[in-house]
Amino acid sequence: MKKILVAIDNSPIAEKVITNAENLRKSIDGECAIISVTDLAIDLSDSGFTAHELIHIDKNEREKFIKNLLEINNIVCDQLFFETGKHSQNILDIARKWEADIIIIGMNVRTRFENVLMGSVAQNIIRHSDIPVLIITSKNK
Repeated sequence: MKKILVAIDNSPIAEKVITNAENLRKSIDGECAIISVTDLAIDLSDSGFTAHELIHIDKNEREKFIKNLLEINNIVCDQLFFETGKHSQNILDIARKWEADIIIIGMNVRTRFENVLMGSVAQNIIRHSDIPVLIITSKNK
């Protein structure tokens, strides 16, 4: 195992996910890539922007956030992927194309009812991935 794909967004759990991924990368002397996906289901109401403009703004905010996380935590990243569309499908597609050995993703801890009602990107990746998946939860221990 040498190639780690880290899926993050700009949520509070992102730092925990990326630092855990960096610890693994160092321990195996591996490569690390980060993927962040902008969802196409963007709320356009009262924004004054087109969908294309909002996607571009979102991508730029994610890129700044991720580069800042990398710099603050002194983390090495070999490649950054910024995609648009369905989160789980984009993450799985990039994992296969980049030939990742493992996918690391964060998951906010929710109630069973919330999971049944909404599902999660992490759950979809676990269900459909033929690559091992490591889940980092938001729950503190």
